[in-house]
Amino acid sequence: MIPLGSLRCRSAGREARAARVLPSVRAASLRHFAIVAAAIVAWRMNRVDSGASLLVLLGAGAVANLATAVLAERHPEGWLARGLSCAVGILTWAALVGVTGGAPSPLVAGFWLEIALSSIVVRSGRIFVVVCAAIAALWAQQWFLGVGGALTTLSVESGFLLATGALTYWA
Repeated sequence: MIPLGSLRCRSAGREARAARVLPSVRAASLRHFAIVAAAIVAWRMNRVDSGASLLVLLGAGAVANLATAVLAERHPEGWLARGLSCAVGILTWAALVGVTGGAPSPLVAGFWLEIALSSIVVRSGRIFVVVCAAIAALWAQQWFLGVGGALTTLSVESGFLLATGALTYWA
């Protein structure tokens, strides 16, 4: 027979672990919900040529996002988990933006979310790295689609990403 006191201690330990949600896990959850919501909006707005490509992106993004959350859970102080978390987010948003038409897509706002989430995941000095990665991903995905008439849009969006990064850094 197990004494009642030991059951309380065990359940209290489980509750304490459950209440302690790591920032990188919280950011991964927020990112996943935002990406799924954005994909649903893109599908409803008929911005996606093929629903299959959207499902593949969602699946790959979900698996990669889950992997970074598990890595962060196992190594909470690890710089690798935090860096991978931001990289997965930026790459997933870049793929979604590319599938939904490039720079004119409303899903470019996902990069702003990623910069804001970086304040939860990385040190404030590394927010600039996340901003540069978001700008590089924005330009790279548009490069594959053709820069042509999107140069002005890319420049303005890059400015917004820099401003978002500056506000996130000083906030």
